[in-house]
Amino acid sequence: ADIPSFIIDEKIYEGTRSSIYRGTLTQDNKSVIIKTHSSEYPTANEIERLRREFEIGQQIADSNTIQYISLENRDHGFAIIEEGFHAEVLAQSIPENGFELVEFLKMAIQLAEGLSSIHEKNIIHKDINPHNILINIESGKVKYIDFSRASFLEQEIQQSIGTEVPQGLLAYISPEQSG
Repeated sequence: ADIPSFIIDEKIYEGTRSSIYRGTLTQDNKSVIIKTHSSEYPTANEIERLRREFEIGQQIADSNTIQYISLENRDHGFAIIEEGFHAEVLAQSIPENGFELVEFLKMAIQLAEGLSSIHEKNIIHKDINPHNILINIESGKVKYIDFSRASFLEQEIQQSIGTEVPQGLLAYISPEQSG
């Protein structure tokens, strides 16, 4: 299925809530990533979640964070158009013996800078783990992705501590969330 102004080239991920495609911007032949609902008829909650992810993600303009380009109406929901960063998920790219120290430190610096930019916008990612970080093996460039669980700090402060179920993978959530 084509999204107006975009051509879908290939599906790169299919989840229960969303599907992710590699595509091309028709007007300038630019590579993009397209994230949309997995269901043809998404629920109001699923539609709001994708809209909210775009609203939060577009606030961050940092080279260590995937750039959100636009939010497009699509059939019965939305599609998020992101920059076409050609990379692999970090979780699938970690060598058996780990990264060389210099390579690891270069990635750690980029991730710290990216997290700093996220926090400067008063955004909490809530799901930082190797599955939500992309790495271009050739260049060593890393980027945070997937702001679907993220929120603005002001909204977090308003909620009572301890009443919300922790969000994210248990192995990676903060001590404040896990207790």
